[in-house]
Amino acid sequence: MHRETAKREAWIVLGGIHLLNQTAPRQPDDPIVLVQVPPQEVSTSPTTTVVVHWDALGPCPVRPLTASGDALAPGREIDGSALFPDAIAGPDLMAMTGPTSAPGLVPLCYLAQHAAATTSSPRSASTPRTPASSAPPPCRLATDRWRPCAG
Repeated sequence: MHRETAKREAWIVLGGIHLLNQTAPRQPDDPIVLVQVPPQEVSTSPTTTVVVHWDALGPCPVRPLTASGDALAPGREIDGSALFPDAIAGPDLMAMTGPTSAPGLVPLCYLAQHAAATTSSPRSASTPRTPASSAPPPCRLATDRWRPCAG
């Protein structure tokens, strides 16, 4: 059996702790930082916890945005070990998001692209080809709080 696979991408979304614990509403100028990382999943079954070893990530493309989608600062690569040294946002994140926002930055969620892979095997002409997996439904940022993905 031959399996076709596409390169998968993954991101850790960083934002203010108030977005995670819902202690304050989202503001248009709140920083939202997209950190592209190697896929962290080990299995294909659904998981609710992703363990990230920051020091093992290597260089990660980082893109700081505002919650309204505007660029907050130019994107660049930051080594994973420099993102959260001592469990707080590091100097590079602080430079991108500002000294008042950086101390409250936390990982909000992990997003992974699940490429639809198809399997090739002998089959009859009437047997349809179906994807081995399908992409999860999109997540969206509501106007007042983060909403989990459906499904």
